Amino acid sequence: MKKTKFLVLFIIAALLLPILAACTPQNPTGKVLRIYNWADYIDPDLITAFEEQYGATVIYDEFDTNEIMYTQLTDAKEEYDLVCPSDYMIQKLIEADVLQAIDETKAATYYANVSPFIEEKFNPIISNDGDKYAVGYMWGLMGILYNQTNVAAKNKTDAEINSWNILFDTDFKNQVYMKDSIRDTFAALSIYAYQNEIASGTSVQNILSKKDDDLLARLKDAMLKQKEAVKPKFEVDKAKNTMAKSNKNSLALMWSGDAYTSIWDAEDNDIDLAFALPTEGNNVFMDGLAIPKNHKADEQLIYDFINFISDPANAVQNMSYIGYTSVIAGQGTDGSNPIYKYMVGEDTEHEYLNKQRGSQNVAYFFFGDNDTYNVVGELYGISEIMYPEYDYINTRCAIMYDYGDYTQKFNDLWLETRGTDFPGWAIALIIVGVLLIAAAFFIIKYKKQILAFIGKKFPNLVKSKDAKTAPAQSANTAAAPEKPTEPKDTQPSEPTKQQLPDDDDDEFIPPDKK
Repeated sequence: MKKTKFLVLFIIAALLLPILAACTPQNPTGKVLRIYNWADYIDPDLITAFEEQYGATVIYDEFDTNEIMYTQLTDAKEEYDLVCPSDYMIQKLIEADVLQAIDETKAATYYANVSPFIEEKFNPIISNDGDKYAVGYMWGLMGILYNQTNVAAKNKTDAEINSWNILFDTDFKNQVYMKDSIRDTFAALSIYAYQNEIASGTSVQNILSKKDDDLLARLKDAMLKQKEAVKPKFEVDKAKNTMAKSNKNSLALMWSGDAYTSIWDAEDNDIDLAFALPTEGNNVFMDGLAIPKNHKADEQLIYDFINFISDPANAVQNMSYIGYTSVIAGQGTDGSNPIYKYMVGEDTEHEYLNKQRGSQNVAYFFFGDNDTYNVVGELYGISEIMYPEYDYINTRCAIMYDYGDYTQKFNDLWLETRGTDFPGWAIALIIVGVLLIAAAFFIIKYKKQILAFIGKKFPNLVKSKDAKTAPAQSANTAAAPEKPTEPKDTQPSEPTKQQLPDDDDDEFIPPDKK
């Protein structure tokens, strides 16, 4: 009976332990919010501020690719309260019935401040049957981060730099980074492969919506051609750091936010980097915040975080830390709107965002179109990396949708053509090492059989070896003193040490066994 009571108490304690652990002095309510997001994609100070304001603990896990996140949510059944998938992955998660619909009334701060351009551009991909399954978080473009010194040394023109073709230029062999991401690399190469059709009037959206055998064939040709021409190196987050630290590499396919960060960091190392938006066309993307159906946190806490991160002041702080562009536009075009304030250069606190200023019109971000240019457009001016020109966004940029039934074919093509980043000598060294280890284990395991085989196949070798050792053995035998002998008893007795046979005697049999 005592054992049963002890077992019941132990089980209760084990169940209460996580709850009690969450109820720390800093979190007396025990509220926990589990977030699954990209690495380096939020200002940690904002997480701390949220925890203090709402009396909650935030558990923040990171992933490297959308595909890893998808597997965790669908196969591993990980329980997160808020996740940050990209646009096409939101579409895929909706189809997998993993996400719950957004309650717009509970995300009031977000909907009061989100850019109308973002709403119009991305609603089709985050909606299904009239419901929305995500809110926006950050948005941007793909492009080419390039080392201005290296490119100038090869006498490249602006037209050459602002084209996807430069990623195939043999002048930059072993100096090109590509994304270790099927979607991003294939998006760039799709536009490259169909650049003639685009020049003849085919829309970029039409190209990025393709999923057929013709696209697969062209992508295969492009992947193999680039491998032969420049031997690209595939990465996710490495290039933004290495490009900023040395002139060793020249080009990198990169997301706009990472490019902005890299350009900023490079200045400290006297390295001149710039970001090109290819004229053929581009992929505009959005990362959103979505709520999995199996979330554990109270819905109100989840929406509290969505509204907190959507506050314009927090959005500016977040952008200043990560370098990406928030979907938040704020309200009004005057100094009371933190977003507008840093756009026109009045926000001296966030120098990071104001450092690379431009003169392009970005009224579309506030109003959803370009009609208000004469009213406020000339006041705006911030880096084209963060807010590209309206004409480029409107005519040359498109969303990339999920591959659907062709997903496996695209995955197979990636595995077939991507190859490995290991140099040939490293692969050869690994193979030799594996073979040596295998040989060593084989010799140890079958040592006796191997020696017996050698003795049978090469008897002369074994005899020669025995002959060489025989004289030494005779000398040792001759030098050994004789053991004193004692007379044997006439009566049977238990064997003594002196009675035990020498190695050359017959097997000893005790008297009682005879």
